[in-house]
This record gives sequence, structure tokens and C-alpha cells, in this order.
Amino acid sequence: MRCILHIGTPKTGTTSLQRVLSSNREKLTGGGVCYSSTAGKFNSRALAVAISPNRNQDFLSRHKLLDRDAFQRWREALLSNLSDEIDAAVSSQDVYLLSSEHFASTLDQSSDVSSLADFLSPHFADIKVVCYLRRQDLMAVSRISEALRAGLTRRGLPDVTSKESLPAIYDYCDLLARWGSAFGQSALQPKIFEKNQLVGGDIVTDFLKTELRLELDQSAHPTENIALSATAQLALLTFNRTAPDHSPTNAAQRRLLFVKHLEKMAPGQGWLPSKKDAIDFYRNFETGNGRIAREFFSRDALFEENFEQYPATEIRDDVAVAEDLLEQFLAQPQNAESR
Repeated sequence: MRCILHIGTPKTGTTSLQRVLSSNREKLTGGGVCYSSTAGKFNSRALAVAISPNRNQDFLSRHKLLDRDAFQRWREALLSNLSDEIDAAVSSQDVYLLSSEHFASTLDQSSDVSSLADFLSPHFADIKVVCYLRRQDLMAVSRISEALRAGLTRRGLPDVTSKESLPAIYDYCDLLARWGSAFGQSALQPKIFEKNQLVGGDIVTDFLKTELRLELDQSAHPTENIALSATAQLALLTFNRTAPDHSPTNAAQRRLLFVKHLEKMAPGQGWLPSKKDAIDFYRNFETGNGRIAREFFSRDALFEENFEQYPATEIRDDVAVAEDLLEQFLAQPQNAESR
């Protein structure tokens, strides 16, 4: 039995893929694929947490695993159960499948990836690491609403000038080097997340046809998050910066309610940097991207370099409308501040 380890990256349609995989487990099993349920009913994040707990504090808090002894007991049980799941699948399945963008985003140290390899390698003679890569500026812009929904208090492209190294999540050359060192270069299967580079034009069809060689039901599922307009993002940013003043005990719950309010009242195109700023950000990754392009794709440029979707200058926010959205939410009786 061989292992396919789908590691992301974030904002490349991983949720859509995992939704199809998790809702078709029986069909996958009938097709010779064991999509791990021990590592998670929807995706395999639990295994990423077991390897790198310090980068997954939200998961630990939600599952009451912040206590070191409690975490260690949970970790040992999880790895033991995963080993049992793999052993049980060997007799009847051809592929053991793990999928989580958290493998790429939180296992950002070579030691983390090596620990994962140490766990998986004794079970499999053949491990493939599948990784979809999205142009860095597009990935950064796509992550903004997600970050604001999680409570972050800034909006914009990541700062790449204040640190000696580039942000790990965007440095694909370093990412592939870590995984290649742990699993072997021949195990790496990077893919370009661009419509004309994907079989069928999307990640779900591409992964099913090229990696699993299966047909699965891809019936429409409800959209997980409605896109927030730039004004809605600004309103949420303001809420995050003042959340402790609004409700010190349940800011996260109130934020969720506010997001639902914004999805209803102000959906649309989110904030965009200027064309120049987007290009300047992207150029920081040019050297590494070129290495990947030549090594894995036998070409000079990794991505299409069309930046016409960006405005010539950054569009100014409508602060008054953003303030109105926040005031409307706070004026509702059920959302009134506790005193």
C-alpha cells in the first residue's frame, strides 16, 4: 500500500477537495483508497497538531489539550490509532490518503517534517507528497478575510522587509526543500494552482483524476464563507481592534455573529493592493519560484505573471459605511454590549 500525503498549500481549494473526499469515504474505500478518519473526520489536521502543537493553539484550546500531560496522552493515543488504521487498511486498500493544508502551514521547521516522516516511513515503502502552489500575491490577498475572521488586527500584504527571511508559508522553495529532505526529492509532486494547469480546471477534478484515478460525486455543497467586501473587511478590522472593549468575555462568539451580519449586509470584492504593491510583493519570491519552475516543470517562470486584476492605486476605504455596519450590529438588542 502506498501513501498520498496532500499538504496544501492554504487557499488552493483544499476545503472543497476535503469536502468531496470526506463525503465519499465509502466510495473511496470501494475504489481501494483509505481516506483517514482517525486523523480527522473532515481532514487530517489532528496529525499535523500531534507533530507540531505549538503552531496549533486554536485546535488545542478547542479540544481542551492545552495541558501538557493531556496533550501527550492524546498524542500517544492518536498515533497508536493511526498505526492501527494503517495496518487494517493494508489487507484491502491500495492507497492511504492524508489531507491537510496545516501540514504545509504549521510544519514549518525541518524537524517537524522529519518527525512526520519518521512516523509514516515504517508503514509505507512509497509515499507521495502532493502540494498545490498558488502565486504568492494571490494567496496573500485570499487569506485576508480568513485572518480577519480569526481576529487579526491588520489588513494588507505581509511585511517582507522587517525580517531576515521570507514568511515561511509563502517561501515555496524552502517548503519543498524541507519536505524533499525528509521524504526524498522523488516523493515530491508540486502542482501549479492555475485553472489552465489543473485537469478539469479545478483542484477536485485534478486530484481525483491524476492522483486517485477515481470518479466521485462532486455535487454542489453550500459555500463555507461568503466573500466580504473591502468595506466589510474594514468594519471587521475595527471590531477586532476594539473587541476587548466591546465584550471581554466572548469576543470570538460576537465576532462570528458580526461576520454573519457582514455576509448578509456587505458581501463583495475584498480589499486589493495596488498593482505595484502586488508586483513588489511577488518579486520577493522570484528567485525561489524560478528554481522550482526549472527543477519540476522545465520552464523559467513558475506562474502566469498577469497582474491586471489589481487597481492602479489602492482604493480608499469608505470609513463611514464601515462604521455604520458596526453600529448597526451593535444596535441590535441581542448584540448589545454587556456592562
